[in-house]
Amino acid sequence: MTDLMQKELDKESKDPLVQEIIVRLATRSNMGIKKYGDTMVTSTKDIIEWIDEAIEENLDAAVYLSKIKKLIKDYRNNV
Repeated sequence: MTDLMQKELDKESKDPLVQEIIVRLATRSNMGIKKYGDTMVTSTKDIIEWIDEAIEENLDAAVYLSKIKKLIKDYRNNV
């Protein structure tokens, strides 16, 4: 990361974790724009499609969190 980029992030937040999220969000957004040729602002999905997208993303998150929880439990049981 360049000093200029860091200075811009510092304007938004002094918290390194928040800065990391800002960078990841921008990176993900740019990848989506490249892949779909559209931004969230100009996307034309209807509200039901947006709800379905959100449900799918949250279902994935639930699976990932369940896996992490299992790994932690297994680790604690083996320590």
